[in-house]
Amino acid sequence: MRAVVVWMVGVLVLLAQPLPPQLAGTIDKKGIVLVDFFASWCHSCRKELPILLDFVKRHPDISLVAVDVDENKEAGEAFVEELGLKSVVLYDTKQEIIKAFDPAGIPALYIFKDGKLVGSIIGARENIQAHILKAIQ
Repeated sequence: MRAVVVWMVGVLVLLAQPLPPQLAGTIDKKGIVLVDFFASWCHSCRKELPILLDFVKRHPDISLVAVDVDENKEAGEAFVEELGLKSVVLYDTKQEIIKAFDPAGIPALYIFKDGKLVGSIIGARENIQAHILKAIQ
């Protein structure tokens, strides 16, 4: 495992912990990978995740790794089923994955390009698609 240090928008960003093993082979590959932290109880996540799913569907060169942080896995699974989520879903009931990123809140989206963190969006945003496209250019 390795810690990730990147220069992003003039700010040095250091993930709080080494990359969790659950993410091995997902964010460190070529291309664009979005890592989205969400929970079934998060009202903003319920609005934003379907928008992300539509965005990824329209951009097949972008992958989504969805990380459910519900402490109750069944609640997360029900939410994933409700959305019809077909992306990779990791269930982080013990908060091990999110601890490495340590966001100020959720939803929390991390944007990786060719294995490097190029952007993050913490909290719900209007027109999140434009923020993602800006980060990957």
